[in-house]
Parts: sequence; C-alpha cells; structure tokens
Amino acid sequence: MKITGISRRRISMVALVAALATGGLTIWADSYGNGSPLLVNESSKIAHLSSVQRAFVSGVILDAQANSRAISIAREEVKPAPALASFGRTISTVKSRYPAAFQKVDPSASMRRIQGVYHGRQAVVEGNRLQTVLRNAEAMQGVSASQYPVIDMDAGVSGVQINHTAQQGSTATISGKTLQWAVMGQVQPSGNIAWAEPENALLITAHLTRIKGVWKIDSLSRTFAPGSEP
Repeated sequence: MKITGISRRRISMVALVAALATGGLTIWADSYGNGSPLLVNESSKIAHLSSVQRAFVSGVILDAQANSRAISIAREEVKPAPALASFGRTISTVKSRYPAAFQKVDPSASMRRIQGVYHGRQAVVEGNRLQTVLRNAEAMQGVSASQYPVIDMDAGVSGVQINHTAQQGSTATISGKTLQWAVMGQVQPSGNIAWAEPENALLITAHLTRIKGVWKIDSLSRTFAPGSEP
C-alpha cells in the first residue's frame, strides 16, 4: 500500500473526477482535518483511515447502496461503476449472469448492515428506505419482459473525499464529497434492455457517536455539489 502526500490545498470535485477517470483514486482523506490530503489506492480501500473516518466512509457507501438491492448483495467497498455492456441486453441474459437482481432482498441481513453503521434517527431513516427497496424487490418477482420493468441492478460510490474531521471525545463531525453511482435498466417493447448509469457528486456531512467503542452515524445530510445538480 502506498500513501502519497499531495499539496496543501482544497481538492476540487473536478480534480476528484479526473483522478477517478485515471483509475488511481479511491479515497481522499484529510488526516483529521490538518489540510494535508492523502491518496489511498483502491486495493487498500479504507483500512488506512482512522476509525472514525472509516465509519464515515462506511456510512457514505451504505447511503448509496440503500436505494437499491445492493444493500443486500453488494460488498462494502469503494469501486467504479461496472461496464454496462457486462449486464447483457435481455432479461434472460441478465438472469443468467446476475440472478441476484431478481431475487428477494434479505431484510434481516440488510437491517444488520444498517444497524452496524447508523444509530438513532439516521438508523430509522435508513430503515424506512429499506422498506421501499423491499417493496420494489418484491414487485420484481415473476416479472416478464412484456411488463417493461425497471431493473434495479447495483449502486455504490467510486470515490470519497474527506475535507474536515472534528472529533471531541465520543462525538465527531465529518464533511466531504462523494461520487455516487447506480445501475438500472428499462426493458423496452422490443424486449431489449436500455441501461443507464446515473452518477451524482454530493456534499456529505455526518455526525457520529462512539457507542461501546464503535463509531456510528446518527445524522447524515447530503446536497448536490455545485455544478452537479440534475
């Protein structure tokens, strides 16, 4: 694992996107807000961050996955969105390559993930989002191409930039940016699938509390980064 120090300046979202495009960026971390960002390569993921920063990144990843069945089947990792061509063009191809896209979401496993990362009000918010995912997943059971469904395939984050970390005792506030992506497909009248891969640059602020030695997010807010509004 190689950690490379870079100049003491604010990293713009343009720079973040450019670094992601080269395949070299996974996480920007500010090393407890001292203004000296670190570049962490993808293979190390989040292991070299502080415990509170790892909790923040876990919350950012789960926040992206909680809108889709990825909450049940995807791993906690920072990764680029998959190539759309890999999913195939027909329902039968998708079912053969990615059967989990048409399976029921495991509510117990999903809720355990939520409770392991969030606490208090934010755990309730994420639990409510899970209920929507469960309803959508249930609706996909037995769907045929003739019904022109929207296929919810995957979601995640391709990068996280931590701008500021303020910790006092058992509480902390962290702010940063992230690039969230999702993969979804719309079955067309022809039976082929038209894939889309929306990506949003978001400003994230989280308040965390350490509970029995474990950092959890009890409040998380997100807004579109300037210039990335839909």
